[in-house]
Amino acid sequence: MSTLLLSFTRLTYAHSGMQAALRMLGLHDVYHMQSLVESPDDSKLWIRAMDAKLYGKGKFDREDWDELLGGYQVRFTFLLRSSSLSPLQATPCDDSVHGLIHDTYQAVCDAPAALFGVELAAAYPEAKIVILNREIDPWYKSCLNTIQEVRSSVSIVQVILLILDWSYLAHYARCIKKMQKEALGFEWPEEGKAKAFFHNYYKECREKISKERVLEYKIQDGWGPLCKHLGVEVPKMLVEGREEIVPFPRVNDAMGFKESVDKILKVSRWRAYRNAAMILGVFVGLGFIPWKWRPS
Repeated sequence: MSTLLLSFTRLTYAHSGMQAALRMLGLHDVYHMQSLVESPDDSKLWIRAMDAKLYGKGKFDREDWDELLGGYQVRFTFLLRSSSLSPLQATPCDDSVHGLIHDTYQAVCDAPAALFGVELAAAYPEAKIVILNREIDPWYKSCLNTIQEVRSSVSIVQVILLILDWSYLAHYARCIKKMQKEALGFEWPEEGKAKAFFHNYYKECREKISKERVLEYKIQDGWGPLCKHLGVEVPKMLVEGREEIVPFPRVNDAMGFKESVDKILKVSRWRAYRNAAMILGVFVGLGFIPWKWRPS
């Protein structure tokens, strides 16, 4: 793990914009909420991590984090032996690393990982840390326009279909519920509790993580301080024969969030229809057996 991007979830375009920026700097494998959506089995480990953090149940140390997020040093040992590029400069497009399998994460951002900023900083003392800042009122409004809006728009039919998608929901839904009710300790749109958690989250990160490791950053700061902190060059491109700085990525995260949810629900509906067909097939089969062997 080379970079920890710490911020409370849903900083409007910030998370998607920062993820795009990290990729442009060579950090292609970034663990975020979508990673959990795509790998719901990770939920078991996140639940263990929450139990250890919140209630002191068992432990969750470097070995456990490596199992969940992977250890980038193993990957980069191979990369550096086959290339003269630094870890933050190498990309899948470079001929020298073409075909390299991305099976570990180089950075984290967004929940659930960001909820463990202090623990991850302790587990990966070599990691650079970026605390992503935003004003609290615009942040809260963006949450209402994404998380709360999506939750309030779920229909009864969608709930039934999600219930039918039991193979996916079994662990993922339990993880999300635990994260919302226990780790965050509030439900949207509880403004007072949400803002209190926001303040406490940043306070904990600033009090318990060495300032020497941290870059206090806003998306408006652009490439300069971020590249300096990570030890990489500002990305540039050729425009009509002249070298110019690549514009910092600006992503409509609210739109991206809704599109991501629509994609998840679409895949979930397909699995729900498949499961419903299987259940119907079982009942039809059970009904056919007594009919087949009925007395003549």
